[in-house]
Amino acid sequence: MNRRRWVPAAAVAAAVLPLLVVGPAGPAGAAPADTGKFSLVQSLTPTGSTTSAKTTTSKMAKTDPTLLNRTDSTPISVVVKLDYDSLATYDGNVAGYAATSPSVTGRPLSRGQSEQRYEQRIAGIESRVLGDVSKRVSNAKVGQRLRTVYGGVALTVPANSISKILSVPGVVAVQKDALNQVQTDASADFIGATAVYPSWAAHRTPARVSSSVRWTPVSGRSTPRSPTTATWVRRRRRPTARRGPATSGTTR
Repeated sequence: MNRRRWVPAAAVAAAVLPLLVVGPAGPAGAAPADTGKFSLVQSLTPTGSTTSAKTTTSKMAKTDPTLLNRTDSTPISVVVKLDYDSLATYDGNVAGYAATSPSVTGRPLSRGQSEQRYEQRIAGIESRVLGDVSKRVSNAKVGQRLRTVYGGVALTVPANSISKILSVPGVVAVQKDALNQVQTDASADFIGATAVYPSWAAHRTPARVSSSVRWTPVSGRSTPRSPTTATWVRRRRRPTARRGPATSGTTR
C-alpha cells in the first residue's frame, strides 16, 4: 500500500514566492507616481463669485431689464423677490417645516399652525434682508409684505439703487410693481382648463348678427362664448313703433 506524501507548507510557500516577485506587476500593483516631479506653474485668483437661488419659485424669478443701469434717482415702486417659497407654494422641502401649499396638503390656506410657524421663518428672512437693504439704500421705503403668493416685499427706492438691492444676500430679483391685466384667452394651463379650452376657442369670435341684435358686456358672468372676464349677452332692440298721421274726428 502506497503512502501519501505530504509536502510541508513552508516548502510550498518557498516555491510560490519567487513567482510572485518575478511576475510582471499589473495596474493595481503599479508604483505610485513620483510627485516630486510636479511644480506649481501659476496660481489662480478668483475674479468673482456667483450665487444662485435655492427655492423652486425663486429660480423662476427674473429681474426686469428696464430697471438695470438707470442713473436717475427718481423714486420707483418695485417688488423684491426673496429666496423663499410663498405660503401658497411651499411644498415642505425645508427640514422642520411642514408643507403649506394647498397642492400638497389638499386643503386651502387657513392660518393653521403649520402656516403660522412657516410664516415666522419668512419674517426672519424679511428682517435680515431689509436690514441689509437699509444699509445700502438709506432712503428705501418698505411697503407691503407679500408672503402668501409672491414671496417678497414691496419697496419704493431710487431708480439708481437697483444694483445695490440685488447685491443683498437673499434677494433673487427686482421687478416693477405694476398692474397687469389677466389674459384669460392664453391662460388655459394656469386655470387648469386645457381639456375644455379647444371647444371655447371655436367660439371666441362672436358670430355676425343682424343690425337688430347688439352685444353688451356684463361683468361677473361667464359663458363659453367669450373666455374673458366680461360676458357678451345678446339683447334685442325693441322695435320702434311707427307713428301714423294724426286723425281728426268729431265728438258726440
